[in-house]
Formats: sequence, structure tokens, C-alpha cells
Amino acid sequence: MPEDYDNDAMLEALRETAAALFEGHVETAEKWFPHQESAWRLGEDFKVIKNTDKTNVDLGSAEQSPLSQAQQEAIHADLLDLENTPNHFRSMKAMSPPDHPLRDFAKLCTAERLSHAATIRSWVEVERIIDPDELKREPPMTTVSSCDQPLPPNTVAGLVFWRRKTALTAHRHEEMSRQLTNEIGRSIMELVAREDQRHENYWGQLTVVAWSVDTPSMMAATAHRIARERRFEPDRDILSGAYNRTPEVTSL
Repeated sequence: MPEDYDNDAMLEALRETAAALFEGHVETAEKWFPHQESAWRLGEDFKVIKNTDKTNVDLGSAEQSPLSQAQQEAIHADLLDLENTPNHFRSMKAMSPPDHPLRDFAKLCTAERLSHAATIRSWVEVERIIDPDELKREPPMTTVSSCDQPLPPNTVAGLVFWRRKTALTAHRHEEMSRQLTNEIGRSIMELVAREDQRHENYWGQLTVVAWSVDTPSMMAATAHRIARERRFEPDRDILSGAYNRTPEVTSL
């Protein structure tokens, strides 16, 4: 980072745009509720039952899922990332003081991402998309290594990270919506992807302002981000193969 980088000056330069984008995000938000998206009528108790031929059938087993094993693994990884949102809030919170509009958006973005997590979790449990025992055995990243991940050292580093992360998340859910044959799952992913795109738009427009204010610092932060991504080489083929859960999507 250039020695003359002034984080306070960057925050002040972003204030007006951040406030306007936040107000626009609130005014144009799509109204929906997680509990309305799942087909609760399809739910059954999670227990082992006797088939008509006297064999046991575990209603929560992976074999009961309508999706392939690779798709189950991809959605499992996606759900873990979304349920890591409280830790992500730490990184957004570290970018600005309490009275800055960036903080207001951080709170709203956190609430919306948690709604995404709740909606996807309800769907996968009601329709037996993923074995619920597997979800329980692997705790959300919030409770494990991500809590030890470094916070953004300054606002520009946070901007570059969140611009990239929201773009990847939007792409991930768009790909899932295109490739899923499960009707309800596809509908949920389309809904979530639309909100992801709004998050991406927020960070993208702030990033444009930041580039105009301090190009050298943004170049340095971007170069650092690209180098980190190349180092981990994450797998982008979301549903056709294993989804590589790397620090790229969980840390700075």
C-alpha cells in the first residue's frame, strides 16, 4: 500500500455515494420471506421407517436426495459460506466507523445473507437435498477457522475483497439456478442471485469511486487480491464437480 494512503480521506470521499446507494438499495428491495419459499408440505419426520418390503429407509440419507452427490456437495459448501455471514460482518464492520453509511449497509447485507442461508437450509432439509446429519457434523465456518482470519487492514482492501466476493457469490447462485432441475431449488437460487447482484452493484459502484480518488492504493489492493486468488486456484465449476472450499471465499 502506498505510504501516503489516507484511510480517513477515502472514507470521507465514499460517504455521499455510500449513503445514496444504501438508500437506493432499501427503496428498491424485493419483498420476500424465507418461510414462504419452501414446500413445507413435502416435509416428513427425520427417522428410519419400514418400507412395504420390510427394509429400512432412512428419510434423511443422501440416497434420498433428488440431486447428484456433486450437487449436494456444492450446495453444502454454499450453505456453510452463507452461514459464515456473522464472521463476514466482522470484516465489513472493520472497514468504517459506526456513523458511516458503509456500516449501515454492512448490517443490511448481513441480514439479507442470513435470510439466504435460512431459506436454503429450509429447502435442503424439507426436500432431503442434503443429509441433515452431515450438516450437523460439519459446523458453520463461523465457529471454526474463519474467526481467526485477519480483518481488512484498511477500507480499500475491504472494498476490493467485497467487490470480488459478491461477484463470485452472485455467479455461484446464477450457475446453480441454471443447472438445478429441482423446481423449488431453482426458484430459490434465482431469488438469492438477484439480491447477490444488488450487493455486487453496491460494492462495484463504491469501488469505481475509490479508483477515482486513489488509483495507486486501489491498484495495490487489487494486485494483492489477485495474487491471493491465483495462489489458491479455486474451482469455479460449481455443480459439475466438487466445490473447492478455499480461504479465498472465507477470508481476506
